[in-house]
Amino acid sequence: MARKILAIAALGASVLIGASTPAGAALVTAWYGDEDGFGVGIRTGVMNPISSNATASDAPGTDQRRGGGTPATSPFQPSGGFSYAIDVTARVTSATLVMRLGAFTPTPPAGSPNRLTLDGIDFSSFITGFTANATGGFLVEMRSLTLPDTFYANLLDGIVSLAGTRLAERNNRGSFQVDFLRLDIVTADQVVVSEPPALALLGAGLLGLGLVARRRVPGGARGADAAA
Repeated sequence: MARKILAIAALGASVLIGASTPAGAALVTAWYGDEDGFGVGIRTGVMNPISSNATASDAPGTDQRRGGGTPATSPFQPSGGFSYAIDVTARVTSATLVMRLGAFTPTPPAGSPNRLTLDGIDFSSFITGFTANATGGFLVEMRSLTLPDTFYANLLDGIVSLAGTRLAERNNRGSFQVDFLRLDIVTADQVVVSEPPALALLGAGLLGLGLVARRRVPGGARGADAAA
């Protein structure tokens, strides 16, 4: 019976060590605005909207003509942001910000510089990646930004603020619009590692197996070893 118990202990320890693997991933998606093509179904190509197409269900500032044209309109300056449900015990493995803009023209914008902030952290370099921002024109663009792992801790409370973000056309222009911003967060369960107790159990099991093997050696063989 003792031999069986020791053998089972060794097997159980190896199973425990092998079980320390991560569980499957999950995707959390949060929206600011909706993917409706600026309210008129334009998702690619060229656009030059002369009026706002926002509805009551749109996030504030999206699908609206913004900039310094005539009549002048206020910049895109959201006071809210993303709100979503997330497992606080999970770990974030990747996060991506996706944004669709249209009819953006080069700096300087009306009023003050354009900027993009998430939870008070500056990601304005993302804006310069839009071709229309660099060259001007009415190009509809959707681009994505991979967020650094240093930002992951900000994602676990289910809220990411856009406060501080400001996007506007340059003076005497006013066709710039934001269709939506989207946050894609990939999470995985925390890895549960129980190696210290498992290793102790494995050690006990191996020691027991060694004693069992030693007892099984024929007496003649032990005598021969002693004579040698």
